[in-house]
Order: sequence, then structure tokens, then C-alpha cells
Amino acid sequence: MDLVARQARLAKGTLFLYFPTREALFLELLERLTEDWLVALHDAVARDEKLWSSRQLADFMTDAIAARGPLARLLPLAGALEAGVSAERLGEYRRRILRRMFAAGSLIEQRLALSRAADGVLLLRYAAALAQSLGDHDDLRTALTVLFNGFHRKSGRTFGALPAPR
Repeated sequence: MDLVARQARLAKGTLFLYFPTREALFLELLERLTEDWLVALHDAVARDEKLWSSRQLADFMTDAIAARGPLARLLPLAGALEAGVSAERLGEYRRRILRRMFAAGSLIEQRLALSRAADGVLLLRYAAALAQSLGDHDDLRTALTVLFNGFHRKSGRTFGALPAPR
């Protein structure tokens, strides 16, 4: 918090007026980066009216996380950050992220031709959980492709090959 206060040119006490704990500060950063990632995903899917393959979506999501370096570092800490904030703040954070997931998820359902309503949101929730647990981008790309192919199979389709082993 000392470093953040110095960088922001604030007194440490002033910083604590806005963020009562370190976790609250980093949860705010995580929320903004996650929203930015979900908006980028929504916009990319909205621009392209063709069906997407599992691999295309996995590539986009992995690359978008990698492009937001702090997001990749904060995602694995999400559980610890959530534990250090008030229930009210945690609820607000989860509602905002879920709203973004619903918007992007509905488009993903169309672009992946998923047959069940709300599978796009479920897919995004699983993808976020994988991103939290897998720090390596190649592992994440492979895991997301497998996940997305599973959703395609549920709707009777299979799109996109798995990445070649390195």
C-alpha cells in the first residue's frame, strides 16, 4: 500500500479511505481488468457474424488475457482477494462480472451454435475458472479448446482441432 500511495501521490491514509484493505484494492483492479477482457471478447464476437471454432475462441481468450498482463497474475489470486473484502463489496463485484458474462455469453452461444440456453455463460464461468488455475498460456489454450469442444459436442457439433503438442 505504501508503494501504491507513493505512485498515486496520495497519503497512505487517503488510499485507505478508498480501499480499506490490500485485497479491496487488488479486487478493484481485477474487476476492471476482467470487465475489460469480457468487453473485448463481446466486441470481437459481435463484429464477426460467422460461426467460431473452439480453437478460435480459445486463441482469442488466451491472447486477450496475455495482453492484460496484470490480469493473468491476479486471476489465480481471486479467491484470496475475495476473502479480504466485505460481503457487500464481494456481491457487487460478482454481480458486475456476471452481467458482463451474460452479455458476452449470449453472443458466444450464437457464434458457437450452442443449443442450450445459458451455455455461453456457463462456458465463460468454466473458462474463467481455468484461467484462474492455469498460469501457462499454452496449457490454458489447450484446456479452453477441450472445454469448448465439449460444449460443441453437447450441441451435436465439433469445431476446431486441438493444438499440436509442443
